[in-house]
Amino acid sequence: MQMGIGTVVHKNSLETNYLRIWYPNSEMANAFALAELGDSAVHRYAQNLQVELPADPINVHLFGSRLDFERAADLHTRGASRSAPGFAKGSEVFIRVLPLPRQTVAGDQGMLECVFVHELCHALYQRLFPVFRLAGMWLTEGVAEAWGERAIAGPDAYAAQRHPWYATAFHLVREALSAGALPSILELQTRRFPALPHYERFLRYSMSFLLVRMLESLHPANAARRELFGGFLKQICGLKGPPIARKARADFNALFNDPSAGPLEEGLRQYVSEEKICPWHMFGWDVRVLDEGVIAVEAADRDDAIAFHAQEVYTPQLELRANFEVCRRGICRAHLAFGRTSWNSHYCVAFGPGSISLIQYDGEFRLLERRYVSTGLSRAGVHRARIVVDGSHVEAFLDEESVFTYRKTDGPFPAGQWGVGASGGRLLFWDVAQAF
Repeated sequence: MQMGIGTVVHKNSLETNYLRIWYPNSEMANAFALAELGDSAVHRYAQNLQVELPADPINVHLFGSRLDFERAADLHTRGASRSAPGFAKGSEVFIRVLPLPRQTVAGDQGMLECVFVHELCHALYQRLFPVFRLAGMWLTEGVAEAWGERAIAGPDAYAAQRHPWYATAFHLVREALSAGALPSILELQTRRFPALPHYERFLRYSMSFLLVRMLESLHPANAARRELFGGFLKQICGLKGPPIARKARADFNALFNDPSAGPLEEGLRQYVSEEKICPWHMFGWDVRVLDEGVIAVEAADRDDAIAFHAQEVYTPQLELRANFEVCRRGICRAHLAFGRTSWNSHYCVAFGPGSISLIQYDGEFRLLERRYVSTGLSRAGVHRARIVVDGSHVEAFLDEESVFTYRKTDGPFPAGQWGVGASGGRLLFWDVAQAF
């Protein structure tokens, strides 16, 4: 049997209780790895909605190449979802296997699984309650991410304590709170996400997720508000026509600005500040925390991914060291990052094959210095990296050998967060330690 998506034809399919997963030969392992999670997620979503499960399975399309996914996005979203990791359209799910097609395999609950369960939630709503998609992205995206987290974590649990994918939303909103830059809930509801710059858009996605997460909190003290929000969702799903977004916004604000429900704006700020979450947060795709403190960082050939430690900010003096294993030969680079002062500002030393580089990111990447060396990251296997930052000077060591020095001429490096990362492959980091 074959399924055509524009000019893409998937010859293979896997049918489960509630899904039919179409996949290319290269992504067979992912199709089978995602099947059980997908069935469990759809079953849980139907329970949340208190509805019968759909008779026909939901079609899921896995794409093993960027070009094939972009063709599907052009066909179904007029190109709007080209750069997204996935989308749902017409109650079908389209997932691009990222960060590394033909190499990334689901199994340790990273980006691929999180995107998958999120889009399944959208697809089920589209199948059962098509009008819900018109309710506003603050609500539809918040529900999809909050329900997806619970699907990943299992019954009566949350994933943000372990998974950087969900914890990053907390870290981003906390940083905006500290800077006095968090939008109000009314601003969240009235601005169109796609029209905003990347940071503002991501901040609103994160805030939407945390707003729904808070309203559905399993804490006993939240029981009344959780029931109220559940009734609100049923009401919105039952609406028959436009203006759905205006109606959803007005009804929500009337319900939750009632003094008996508690001050929502302040409640969200307190909730975000007090929740226990994973200390690692993501810059780029993808970061996973595995057993025994191992950090897996995976990025596509031309992309970077960094796990920053959000709870430790150093002075201008830092020694950062880590063991890491290169899980892919080729152009893979290991990063030790430092000086993160905001969402789009940090430095990193990149240990690559035959060269060591110092890179500054300040909205765009700038190469400050590159040194070609014979002892670079020229082989797969286990290595030990270390950097020492002292004011305006940084020195890098690979396998205990000094391989790079650089002195900044316009003042010291900024104090900020530190992290570990990768580009062009998958690295495993452990025994990450720092001294200030």
